[in-house]
Formats: sequence, C-alpha cells, structure tokens
Amino acid sequence: MVKSKVGVVSLGCRLNSYEIDSVVTSLKEKGYEIDNKNADIYIVNSCVITERSEAKTRNFVNRFLKRGAKVIIAGCMAKDMSFQGNVFYVPNDFKYKIPEIIEDFNKINNVDILKKSRFDYKPPYFTSNTRVNVKIQDGCNNYCSYCILPYIRGDKPLSRPVRDIENEIKTLIEKGFKEIVITGLNIAKYNFKGYNLTTLIEHILNIDADFRIHFSSIDPNFIDNDFINLFKSPKMVKHLHLSLQHCSDRILKLMNRNYNFKKVLELVSLIRSQDPLFNFTADIISGFPSETEDDHNKNVKGIQDIELYHSHIFRYSDRPGTAASKMSNKVKEQIKKRRINELNIVAYETKNNILKKFSNKISRVLIEEIKNNFSYGLSEYYIPVFINRELNLNRFYKVKTFLNNGLLIGEIINDNSK
Repeated sequence: MVKSKVGVVSLGCRLNSYEIDSVVTSLKEKGYEIDNKNADIYIVNSCVITERSEAKTRNFVNRFLKRGAKVIIAGCMAKDMSFQGNVFYVPNDFKYKIPEIIEDFNKINNVDILKKSRFDYKPPYFTSNTRVNVKIQDGCNNYCSYCILPYIRGDKPLSRPVRDIENEIKTLIEKGFKEIVITGLNIAKYNFKGYNLTTLIEHILNIDADFRIHFSSIDPNFIDNDFINLFKSPKMVKHLHLSLQHCSDRILKLMNRNYNFKKVLELVSLIRSQDPLFNFTADIISGFPSETEDDHNKNVKGIQDIELYHSHIFRYSDRPGTAASKMSNKVKEQIKKRRINELNIVAYETKNNILKKFSNKISRVLIEEIKNNFSYGLSEYYIPVFINRELNLNRFYKVKTFLNNGLLIGEIINDNSK
C-alpha cells in the first residue's frame, strides 16, 4: 500500500518544535514521505501566542485546503479532538498520536481509546537542525496578565521523569547530536521527586560524552547562585535567553511578572562578574496597555544596560480572556510601530557592540551549515561564526574569531574535530 505524503508546518516555540520533530520521526519510521510542497495531508502545528501567529495558522490551513489536501490542526489552536470536512483538530494532549491518526482518521471519533499525554514522544532523530530540543516540562501557573498559555497548555505544571529525560539525551547523543536544548513551557517550573531544574542539569552533565547543554529560555525569578554555578561546566552554553518582557517596573507589575528590573541587572552583573563574555538575549514586549513614553524609554535603556546580543521584540497583542485584554488605555498601533522601530535600532547597535568583544578571541564552534565554500556554526556563547572553508557538519572546531563587516569570521586553530 502506497503511503500518503505528509507536509508539516510548525509555528511558535521550541516546545512546539520538539513535539512536531518527534511526530515527524514517528511518521518517517512508519514509511511516510515528508513533502511540504506536494502532500496529501498537511500538519499545521499551531500557535496562538499572538494574534499574528494565529492568523498565520489560518492562512496555512486555507492554503492547504485549496490544494485539496486533508489538514490536521495540531496544538494550541485545537481545543478538542474533532473534525469538520477535511480539517481535523488534534489538541496538545493527543499530538503525540498524530502518526496513528493519519493511519486511521476514524480515531478522531474514538477519543476514549487514546491516552492523554504530554510526554509520550519518541526522541526526535529527524530534526532539521544539528541542535535538538528535549522537552522536560509543560504547563505554567504564573498567569502573566498578557499570556494565554495557561488557559491553552494548562495551569498545572507537569514535569517529565528524570530517567526518561536522561535516556532520551543519551539516545540523541548516540545518534550524533552535539547540542541539547532544554525546553518546556516554563522550564523553571521543573519539579520531579526532589529534582528541580538545576539539580536535573547537574545530573545530565554527568553523562560521559562530548556534548553541550543549552536552555531555551529562563524566568529571571529562578536564577540563583546554584543555577549560576552550572555555567562553570564546559558542557554548558554560556548564554541565557531571559523571558524579561519589559524593563519598566510599573509595566512589569501590571504584567504580573513578580520581579523588578534592578533584580535582573544584578543577576546579569553577577553572572558577568564570573564570565564577562556571557551572552544574554531577551523577549521584550512593546506597547503593553498604558505604556507611556517613559516606560518605552526604559525598554530602550534596558536593552543597552543589559547589553543584549539579541532582543526578540514583540508588539503587544490582546489575547481573549487574559487580564491585560481587559485593561484600558490601549496603545495605538501607530505608536507601537514607532516604538518597535526605535527598539530595533538600539538592539542592532547593542548587538554590534557585543560582537566587538568576541574579536580576537578563541571559541569552540559547533558547525551547523555548509554552503558555498563557507561553514557556519555557533560558539559556546551562542554567537554565530563564519569560516571560509568547508568543514564537517555537526562537529566542534577550535577557532580564533575576528570581526569583519558586522560578522565574526573564524580561523581554524586545529583540525581535531569531534
């Protein structure tokens, strides 16, 4: 029997990426061909974090339906197991079952025979990247005022067993992966039988292999001395993506973030006192309800004060049912646009200043892409490095970096790739 061709589109976070990479792995093992251009069935791994991401999901669905394909809407936009015509809805609790559903779409009508699970995923061997995500956690009960995810992914934090995480990471390392990205809805919520995030990673770092660990993002509230000490290990990527959201204390309070910007700066200063090159990136929301010019200017200054290598700047988007959606004094779209442009300008300047610090430095680079006689990879500080020769993919190289026209160019110090 000829198997259907399956196309896959995934939107949103690393958690979504992990789950769909696992689904793709299972489909390939069952003999399905992944063809994003000419498929019989399309999986749209949906995201609803912003109005724009929700609109993108709908656009993909409509495009694939016009091709006459069946469409599975998976994840956060799917509220329950159901179907309407050629559109099939598979929520997060059943996403891992998509390969079985594709083999028998009648299972959509038999939810009772399917077990709900957030962790029954195969290791994602067929990810498209040399870095691989590993899910350790799901759910969040912080109820930040702008965030819809506790209502969608659940407000009861769930943690995966330590042994399962360890075994999956060992399997992925055996498959040749060199960088493991620890991901979840809020990894700071990890809590399993006496293990928190820090002690889990301490355990994982004991695996005897040449690999490195990277965090997807972290809530500043979780960072303490024990967590900071993790980065003394050479197996840790010296980078944190802060789920910062804003640099104005007034706005942070309205967001229900439970920390102030001074605390963030103190943490950044403490970490950089141990490693001056430590790399920070962050999420920044612009245009939150009642955001004033003074609040906006604090975002501008905050990007400079932290010295962010990258600022992931979001335009505030009302999400139905959230506390922020009910707030008055909304910021006009034209003001949001202007403020985002100003933030992007400052973020670009700050990024270039950070790059200068890595000129004439020694780095250990993991090669991710080879194209047109160039190799591209990321250093242990999560900084992109370009090397003017073709190297081995998914291997570490010791290089000396130099800044050239806004890019870090690497020269190989030795060819002892691993």
